[in-house]
Amino acid sequence: MAARVALSTRDRRALQLGAIVALPALLYVAAIKPYLRSVADAKTAIASQGDLLRRERALVASAPELPRAILVAQRTLTAADARLYGQRDPVAATAALSRDVTSALDDAGVALQRSEARDVVLRKDGLHELTIDVRAEGDLDGILSAVSQLEAGPKLIRVARLGIERSALVPAAANAPEALSLVATIHGYAR
Repeated sequence: MAARVALSTRDRRALQLGAIVALPALLYVAAIKPYLRSVADAKTAIASQGDLLRRERALVASAPELPRAILVAQRTLTAADARLYGQRDPVAATAALSRDVTSALDDAGVALQRSEARDVVLRKDGLHELTIDVRAEGDLDGILSAVSQLEAGPKLIRVARLGIERSALVPAAANAPEALSLVATIHGYAR
């Protein structure tokens, strides 16, 4: 038989007061707080699903325009791909870039002295960046013409570093243009 502990009136009143204070706190932690969290999660899920529904409706509404947009995107990609070097091997692509640079320099009357290829770098956008360093001799008009031809040509070529100095070569005639030395770093791109 369990022994009953006799509590004084004062102790009973203290226990009742403690229960009255503790019960709402326990009720909040055990029931109200999880309920409020689930309501907030439901509101977030509803907002997310509503946003998804709006985007899907916009996509369905634009469905008749999609074939035309796809065609424009394909044409743009084809045009962009035409400006890239198409060789699958980065070494072959670098050789093609070197050939284009040599051709532009020859067309402009600039004598190529040295051409050196650097390692191919794979960029974050998936393109291979081809780099060559060149040293050439010619007059100012020829150098500017070669650089202009490279950057405005059919391939995507960028002259990243360009240095022009007086050349150690003496002009052939007194009225001949001054010979200049060109040092440049040239980038091309391949897929």
